[in-house]
Amino acid sequence: MNSGAINIKMHRLLQRQVSKFLDEKKFDMNSLEDFITAVNNAYQGFEEDHRQLERTLEVSSNELFKANAELRETKQNLEKIIEERTREIVAANKQLAKSEEIFRSLVETSYDMITILEADGTITYESPSAYRILGYDEADLIGKNCMEFIHPKDLNNVAISIQEILQSPGKTVSQEFRFKKKNGEYLWLESVGKLVDENEFVTGIVVNSRDVTERHKVQEQMNMQSRILDSMAANMPISIYSLDDKGNFMSCIGKALSPIKENTDGTIISHSIYDIMHGKKDEIRAAYEGNVVHFTWSVTHNYNEYYFENFIFPDESNAEAALVGFAIDVTKDKQRENKLQESYDSLERINTELDQYAHIVSHDLKAPLRAINNLSTWIEEDLGEIVNEGAKKNFEMMRGRIHRMEMLINGILEYSRAGRQHSKPEVFNTYEMVKDIVSVLSPSEDYTFTIQSDMPEIESDRLKIEQVFSNFISNAIKYNHNPNPEIKIGFKDSDTRYTFFVQDNGPGIDAEYHEKIFVIFQTLNARDKVESTGVGLAIVKKIVEEAGGNVWIESEVGKGATFFFNVPKLR
Repeated sequence: MNSGAINIKMHRLLQRQVSKFLDEKKFDMNSLEDFITAVNNAYQGFEEDHRQLERTLEVSSNELFKANAELRETKQNLEKIIEERTREIVAANKQLAKSEEIFRSLVETSYDMITILEADGTITYESPSAYRILGYDEADLIGKNCMEFIHPKDLNNVAISIQEILQSPGKTVSQEFRFKKKNGEYLWLESVGKLVDENEFVTGIVVNSRDVTERHKVQEQMNMQSRILDSMAANMPISIYSLDDKGNFMSCIGKALSPIKENTDGTIISHSIYDIMHGKKDEIRAAYEGNVVHFTWSVTHNYNEYYFENFIFPDESNAEAALVGFAIDVTKDKQRENKLQESYDSLERINTELDQYAHIVSHDLKAPLRAINNLSTWIEEDLGEIVNEGAKKNFEMMRGRIHRMEMLINGILEYSRAGRQHSKPEVFNTYEMVKDIVSVLSPSEDYTFTIQSDMPEIESDRLKIEQVFSNFISNAIKYNHNPNPEIKIGFKDSDTRYTFFVQDNGPGIDAEYHEKIFVIFQTLNARDKVESTGVGLAIVKKIVEEAGGNVWIESEVGKGATFFFNVPKLR
């Protein structure tokens, strides 16, 4: 059998190989056909498997491509997440480092001290501020028990606070105590402690302490002052009390109202002010309406009358109390006032009698003087031409002495009245007053007067001020022998007083006589040269001082004199 006799439809690859082979060799055709059929079937199966594998590979390839795409996307997303997280971690680390730096700076510079204790009180950490404030080194504190540094009187309170912290985790406990410094002194510390047991970095009792020594010193001073004030209030004649909205006493300190307490049940608490301060309902009602009320009232106890000066006003600082009041025992003052009034009334009677006596004495003294004056005139007239010039001068001298004696009597009478005769103060213009005085005194045309044009209006006793100005101006005229006499009148203004002055360009007065001229009956010139009683300036001094002012002189010999006086401003 040749190759052409094989009718098997062979696989193309098998057919090509058989063709090559059959051209060279001869085989048993039946066996060969069976062999070729078997091989062909194998080729056919292989090709089917190959196509199935290709289809499988194609599907797997598509799935793998899709998976690779998803993987790349996942990788990109993961890279983005990692990048973002990395940036966040870097930023967080920077912020943490910054926070740590800030915390370290705060801890190192803070005046507060941070301490960490074990449960038994052993110190495991102290902030730098503790070493700075207390003066210790780290070796002095770390590992030591805090109780070694606590003041003996505060040990019990601190131990109780530590136990409270341990028994109540998370609870903050505060305590004030004294802590010993390295130099042996004690500081007052205000501490706040809390148990921390859930933090991996910090465990134990964390205590924040602050130095409050100065506050304790101030508080101690305030307590001492309070004790002093309480002691003063308890022993001084004053009582401080508070009232509720119905007028009942809520509190009362001080001994001023002791007689009132003795009239009640030993205390005035819960008693009504209306029952105690009789007749003062209108004043108390006015205080409840928001006014500050001041009045004096009295009470009788054991046949003695007691007087109290009372101030009542709303208490805006105390929600419970409606009013607060001060009662001052003025019994002794009232008694002195009554005695003073009695003395004043008696003095008024005596002064009236003295005035009457002075009038009588003045009349009785003036009557013979006038008679002597008249008799000398009659004798001189009766003698006529017999009286020579010497006798006439003696008669004139005698009448001059009589006139001086009469002026002296009038001066003494006026001096006795100075300061005792009071008239109601009135408002008047001192410029117009001075102009009128100058006009009344009628000096010669040789005198030059300068009056300050803005002299003030004042409120005072017009007649007395006029008397002072008149005396100063008349003296400036009388004793000024300068060829060109000048007199200046003016004033100076201060916060509480007006100071007036009368200035002349006369001979002046030596400093040794500046006080003497204001003494009664004292004169600088002989009375035969200048007619003077020596009473005028003494009267001026008395009037000014009675009005609450002062009088003085500034002068030098040959440089004139300036007389000053001042009066308080009443308006």
